Amino acid sequence: MDFVKIPSPPIVDFNAFSHGQVQSKIWLCEEIEKHINKDSRVAILGSWYNILGFMLLVRKPKYYTSVRGFDLDEKTVDIANKFTEAWSIQPDCYLQNEHNDVNHIDLNGYDVVINTSVEHMSSQIWFHKVPGNALICIQSSNITASDDNWDIKNPSASFSDFIEMFPLADYKFKGHISFDYGPNSYSRYMIIGYK
Repeated sequence: MDFVKIPSPPIVDFNAFSHGQVQSKIWLCEEIEKHINKDSRVAILGSWYNILGFMLLVRKPKYYTSVRGFDLDEKTVDIANKFTEAWSIQPDCYLQNEHNDVNHIDLNGYDVVINTSVEHMSSQIWFHKVPGNALICIQSSNITASDDNWDIKNPSASFSDFIEMFPLADYKFKGHISFDYGPNSYSRYMIIGYK
């Protein structure tokens, strides 16, 4: 008798749903929604499982023309496709997830560019490719540890360091929030505006 090998389900890193991750994305949604026009095309860089794209579309269904997540890790894109299936299998395909290096993406044509993963990216090439007419939102943190747990490649020890790293000509929002987890406490930074 031949046995059919059933593929193992993908392993999900549930840190994507941690308190700090989810609260940071809710905060982002609350602030950026004040500035996004209806029918905008949104690019989410370093999207991981694209929980942010999921949140944007749950909060404002049919508000966007498209939401596209880009991530370098092909395994996370497969999982993102499962999480966001409610919008990706429709004929009009509101949401898509793509395996790609964000430094090689043409961002022209996007009205909104979001990157909540800048501390994990060793290059800022993507930032210089964001067109001046696109609303940009960037989040980072004051975590500087470079060990495997955090994988920090581009740290911002302070909010002023973060602002200096990603200068905008027209700020619509800038601020930070703190997450108190005892020895694992940290601050999350965010800016929204135009270059």
